[in-house]
Amino acid sequence: MKDITYRLSPSSLNLLRDCPRCFWLKYRLKIDRPSSPLASIATGLDLNIKNYFGKYRVKGLLPPILEKKVSGRNLKLVPRPISFLKFIDEEGVVFVGKLDEALILDDKFYAPLDHKTRASPTQNVHQAYQLQMDAYDLLLEKNGYKTKNVAFLAYFTPRSGELHLGFPFDLDLKEIKTSPQRAQDFINKAKDTLLSEDIPVASPTCQFCGYINRLSETL
Repeated sequence: MKDITYRLSPSSLNLLRDCPRCFWLKYRLKIDRPSSPLASIATGLDLNIKNYFGKYRVKGLLPPILEKKVSGRNLKLVPRPISFLKFIDEEGVVFVGKLDEALILDDKFYAPLDHKTRASPTQNVHQAYQLQMDAYDLLLEKNGYKTKNVAFLAYFTPRSGELHLGFPFDLDLKEIKTSPQRAQDFINKAKDTLLSEDIPVASPTCQFCGYINRLSETL
C-alpha cells in the first residue's frame, strides 16, 4: 500500500467500526485515543481462567465447567492452544490475532473460543465481540484450519455465595455464527480508509470526537 505496511488486528477493525476518524488518526498519524486506567482484576481473572483450561488440556480433557455446557456434543480442546495467528494479503497488509482458545468440532473442524467477564448475564452478543469472532474465524481459515463458521463466547459472571469458600462464578457459553467474509470486508474498508489523504468523518456516536467538537465550539 504505497510503501506503507499496516499491521491490523480484530481490535483495529473494531476501532474502525466504532469511528473511522479515530482509526485513521491512529494508523496514519499515530495519534491514539486517550487511555484510562483499567481494572487489573479482569487481567487476573483471565489468567486464572486460561491456567484452569490449560490444566485440563494436558490431560486431554474438557474442563468440567465447560463439559457441563456441551454434554452430548463431540467437542475437544485443541491439544496445543492456537494462539498467535497472522496472514499477509496481496497488498502487504499484515493481519494478526491472538485466540484465547480453540475447540475441535466433530474431530476435524476448528472453532474459536473467547473468554469474557461480565458483571451480570446477557442475552445479546455485542457487535464488537461478533466482529472479533468473525476475524478469528478468518484467521483460522487463512492458516489452513477447517471451520464451520461457528464460534463460542464463554461469559464468566459472579454469583452470590459464601466468599470464604471461594469466589463463585457461573459460565454462560454462547455459540454464535461467524462470517469470515464480514471480517474481510472490514479489512478491505480499513485499507480504503488508510489510503485516503483526507481525515474521515467522525462517527456521530464517538465520544472522543464528540468531546473535541464540543471543546472546539466552546473555545
